[in-house]
Amino acid sequence: MTVIPNYNKILTEEMIMLTCDVESDASGCSWYHENILIYTGKDYVISMTEIRHSGDYQCQNSAGERSEIVTLNVTTGPVILQAPPLVYWGSDVVLRCHSHPGYGVIKTTFYKDGDIIQPSTNDLATVIIPRNQQVGRYRCTRTLSWEEYVTYTDEVSLHIRGENHKVDYTTVNIIRLALSGYVLFMACVFLIHHIKAEVITPSKG
Repeated sequence: MTVIPNYNKILTEEMIMLTCDVESDASGCSWYHENILIYTGKDYVISMTEIRHSGDYQCQNSAGERSEIVTLNVTTGPVILQAPPLVYWGSDVVLRCHSHPGYGVIKTTFYKDGDIIQPSTNDLATVIIPRNQQVGRYRCTRTLSWEEYVTYTDEVSLHIRGENHKVDYTTVNIIRLALSGYVLFMACVFLIHHIKAEVITPSKG
């Protein structure tokens, strides 16, 4: 499953799109939220997120195979630290300190296990975590101006999975088709052989 933007925590009143990667035919995709069927189609779009959109999402192809579970957390903020919903060994991770656009951003600082790793004044501050430094607890603080200066904090723990081995379902379907063809071919050979045997067998008497 692909998530755009690729973060597991989202502010309210934002848009998010989930794309099903386990089925090439859009009509064969089914979407589940908290294990309840909610939509059929390749792309599931939430145009205006609400708290009720939080929870576990999965898509399922026409063969009944489901994607990994992606958990989304929709919150009012005003500041959130965003990380990808699925993090694998061997891939760089981009963290984003994010806030509602109505606030003016004065300063943003990233921390890992209590130590500063990157200060920034950019309202779209990101930090790329090297592959050998992913495990840990990350935090960002952001000072916002809204009639007065207020500093907010949010944090996230990265849960690293194994290597990302995506299944190529096109290849899987080709293999299935080839096996089906082979089985059909062998059945035809057996049937022809059986018919020939009956034809050439002399009748008794």
